[in-house]
Amino acid sequence: MTASVTSVQAGDTVTVQAWGLLLDEEYTVELHSTPVVLGTATSDAAGTVSQTFRIPASTPAGAHTVVLLRDGVQVAEIAITVTAQPALAATGADAGVLPLGLALFVLGLLLTVVSRRVASRRSSTS
Repeated sequence: MTASVTSVQAGDTVTVQAWGLLLDEEYTVELHSTPVVLGTATSDAAGTVSQTFRIPASTPAGAHTVVLLRDGVQVAEIAITVTAQPALAATGADAGVLPLGLALFVLGLLLTVVSRRVASRRSSTS
């Protein structure tokens, strides 16, 4: 069994390839330390599997194992390292929102100052 990468960021994908399997059989692919089912794959007429799976974004960083099972029995495994998502991606924040928010705040502040000056001039001329 092989994986397209040995280090993957949480939320990204990994392609799993295995060979020497039973023909036309369904296999479950799990991510271990704490088992999480990534999906299933069916071997082809040559007894091989090649399928891409997404590593859950909530996966903790560290050493893990991708495990191939048939009817709950482990038939292959490969070690991978999961790295954390960048802090910005983890928060869901969009870097373009901050400058827009700041600009709107400054515009609102400017309008408040101008409206107070206009009101002040009107009251002093009455």
